[in-house]
Amino acid sequence: MNIPRWLWWKRYFDVGLGLTSYAKYLIAFFGMYSIGEGVNMNYTLILGVVYIISCFIIGKIWVYYKMIDRENEISNILNPFQVEVREKLIREKFK
Repeated sequence: MNIPRWLWWKRYFDVGLGLTSYAKYLIAFFGMYSIGEGVNMNYTLILGVVYIISCFIIGKIWVYYKMIDRENEISNILNPFQVEVREKLIREKFK
């Protein structure tokens, strides 16, 4: 299957953004502080660009090391429906 490269980039960014979502609030508070204190907003813009790039890099690392699969497996272990389906499959397999 040929997946366009931009979809991979979007996936990397989305994963990184999900993992670092709380950092955006720190950037927002820093920006509000900068406005209130009259500090140059260039620092906030630079921090935002660094955050965007780090989201992409963290997402790429997360996908490369297959942490998404592990994350999904953990959610399946904790999901009552998945537990029931797995138990039913095991019971039917050994009948």
